[in-house]
Amino acid sequence: LEETEAAQKLADLLRNKDLIIKTKVGENGRLFGAITNKDVAELINKTFNTDFDKKKVLVGTIKLVGSYDVEVKIYPEISTKLKVTVQEG
Repeated sequence: LEETEAAQKLADLLRNKDLIIKTKVGENGRLFGAITNKDVAELINKTFNTDFDKKKVLVGTIKLVGSYDVEVKIYPEISTKLKVTVQEG
């Protein structure tokens, strides 16, 4: 029960947040490399001081600047969505 409550609090904390990833960008907004679930998990961990597993972050490979909706599965029946914005930086 405590794990469920903690997961729900984390879901509430992450819900509708907009995280920004700055990366090198080439022509036409294409990234050098790509942003993956590992990068998003690291950003969540750094921003919210958590220890999140990249396997719980559901995002395709991001190869262009822009905003993306990312689903985060926190606990078997608890998930939330947040926005990740990729910018040149």
